[in-house]
Amino acid sequence: MRTRTAATAAAVLLALVGAGCSTEDTTSPTTSAPPTADETPVEEVDTEEGGEVSQGLGSQDASGDVTDVTIVWSDDEFMPMHEVTAKVTNNSEKRSDYSITIAIESPDGAVRYEETYLYVDGLESGQTTTEKTLLFEEDTPRDAVAVVKKVERLASS
Repeated sequence: MRTRTAATAAAVLLALVGAGCSTEDTTSPTTSAPPTADETPVEEVDTEEGGEVSQGLGSQDASGDVTDVTIVWSDDEFMPMHEVTAKVTNNSEKRSDYSITIAIESPDGAVRYEETYLYVDGLESGQTTTEKTLLFEEDTPRDAVAVVKKVERLASS
């Protein structure tokens, strides 16, 4: 019984930490600079089988709503906190919630190092936000790429 309770508590804690890792920035950037040496751009098209981004439970393809996905590498030797950032724009006509799955893979896609998730709640129609989430694998090679695997957009309540 204690093992089940501990596992449930760990799952709830992980969900809360993941939800708390994203921040909302509703300002629109005026320019898009090329990635620095510490940033790796995403492979935005190479995704699930057939080369398409899964839409999950969403009724329409919202993969175009997620852009500028980048890995930001930390140089902190004591506690490296690598992160993935992504720009999300609600291109639907209604307020929406997003659940986004991003895989961190080798450039050729042969090795998946880790998977991470972004959640956006209550994004108004036409509104844009930049979200970020942490990566937990410290030894991921610096040539790894972020690949959007699933974008689930649902109507927000």
